[in-house]
Amino acid sequence: MCLLFLLHQEHHHQLLIVYRNSCGVFAAVDCGEVAARHYLTHLLWQWQLGRVWLLPADIKEAGREKQSSDCEEKLMEKQEEMSGSRFKRLCVFCGSSHGRKRSYQDAAIDLAQELVSRNIDLVYGGGSVGLMGLISQAVYDGGRHVIGVIPKTLMPREITGETVGEVKAVADMHQRKAEMARCSDAFIALPGGYGTLEELLEVITWAQLGIHDKPVGLLNVDGYYNSLLSFIDKAVEEGFINPAARHIIVSAPTAKELVMKLEEYSPCHERVVSKLKWESEQLGHSPVSKISR
Repeated sequence: MCLLFLLHQEHHHQLLIVYRNSCGVFAAVDCGEVAARHYLTHLLWQWQLGRVWLLPADIKEAGREKQSSDCEEKLMEKQEEMSGSRFKRLCVFCGSSHGRKRSYQDAAIDLAQELVSRNIDLVYGGGSVGLMGLISQAVYDGGRHVIGVIPKTLMPREITGETVGEVKAVADMHQRKAEMARCSDAFIALPGGYGTLEELLEVITWAQLGIHDKPVGLLNVDGYYNSLLSFIDKAVEEGFINPAARHIIVSAPTAKELVMKLEEYSPCHERVVSKLKWESEQLGHSPVSKISR
């Protein structure tokens, strides 16, 4: 059971979520209007599906009317989007840090809600920290399946506390990327560092070579990837990237717009080698061990 208390104060909203489970009762408090809106919208949706009890309390009348109107509009939008997706699972590359801007964390939650609204499961790097932890927890809380793929040597560093969903422990980074690609129908990169860039560029290269024909998206939050996109445009201009291959990368500033673009994506570049020739040679992978919850 989940009890939600939204406390409207003069300058901000305070969100108090109290969970009761077999181990007893514990509470979590999250402050800030943006976070309150995200979680309230999510829990309203869960409440309509009969998964939680929703009890707003101590809300000033003016604040309640505006909050209720905003959430009803968002709820209607999500219901319209429940018609399904061409994707069963979507792989998300993202940082094991939260980043300095709150907008990066908000984008991770927005993307999670977009996946849940479209009945899409999540494949990700398996960590419980940073943006990885935010998006995996939000997708799992939304009732979708979560698959985390992580090298055994990184588990002590990137997994803290209890994991969510299914965790596949693999031998190394190469096997991690191959397994994530095998399990997914499309890819999205949130803001991240070297690891995120390396994973992103590899699946772009695989698409160019013809190893796969799955859409690749950049969630360009607050222009985070502007410099990378400028570099790629420069490489096209200087003759190092085929102009048609530039369209492998789909980018958008919001999760909703990006997923819509990926749904409509159709490859237009010439593949270097036939996909069938690559499948048996380049995407082969050794057995992985599973840790299920």
